[in-house]
Amino acid sequence: MKSSENTTVFPCSGVCLGIDPVVDDFEPNSPSVRRSFEARLENHAQALEKCDRHFAIKPNLAFFLRFGSWGVGLLESFCARMKADFPILLDGKFGEIENSLQGYLDFAFGTLGAQAVTINPFLGESTIRLALASCLEFTGGFGRVYVLCATSQYGTSELNGKPGLGKLQDAAAIIAACAALEEAFGMAQEHCPLGLVIGAGRSETLSRPDLIASGLPILAPGLGAQGASWDEARTVLHRSNVGRSAGNGCLFPLSRFVFDGGRNSPELALEKIQQALDLLDCNSLALKRARSSHPGSNDQANQDIS
Repeated sequence: MKSSENTTVFPCSGVCLGIDPVVDDFEPNSPSVRRSFEARLENHAQALEKCDRHFAIKPNLAFFLRFGSWGVGLLESFCARMKADFPILLDGKFGEIENSLQGYLDFAFGTLGAQAVTINPFLGESTIRLALASCLEFTGGFGRVYVLCATSQYGTSELNGKPGLGKLQDAAAIIAACAALEEAFGMAQEHCPLGLVIGAGRSETLSRPDLIASGLPILAPGLGAQGASWDEARTVLHRSNVGRSAGNGCLFPLSRFVFDGGRNSPELALEKIQQALDLLDCNSLALKRARSSHPGSNDQANQDIS
């Protein structure tokens, strides 16, 4: 059993903070570029450490890989610093044959101590099945695997939905496969170990009856810099938490809106986090869920839903 020491259930609703440090002019071996990257990552870290809520955080692997072993070392140090207080979702969009995929999963769950990952279902159900099994083994059932379904970036690829891409060619097939696998693994509905990545602007997918019926948690990127509507996001967030168990819901990653790649000071980042919570009306949602869990009591009105 490889289960980690972190037994906090990976959150399902509210805000997730993206860790995407940027550099203005990339040169992998430039001391000044590396100092800038490290300083911007530190701005992320200090903002998190000043938070009075323990949000999920989502480092994007690509931003660290560009620097090779030095960047991966920074990612390891950052995760070691944060994982006791902030559940980590490693955004790598992994999709490989089984023995190669296992290496990615070992890195995410084992080396970094992440509780959740994103994966690409291009190679079919076997990818999801292996990722789910690895997640359950490493996290003891407290983690999650998010499967790309309908991303925030609309593509024009001629490959989209064409034969030869494995069994999972469209949103309907991905939703059905994930719902079936969750049932096959016998997981309780209080915590869904499988979720879907669906862009916050993809209203046509977010409103699908089969998605709503599945109860699968959603990771919905696209708010802020990518232009998805806050009004639509607020509607989805509230709808996804009405009448469902605490294990389901919709999690909205915010990166550029809050941190601007690490250019924002920790103080400004904290202001932007509060602005996002206000725009999503999270306090109102927390009040509704508290009343639902404890009829007649408002004691948990300000509970953290993320």
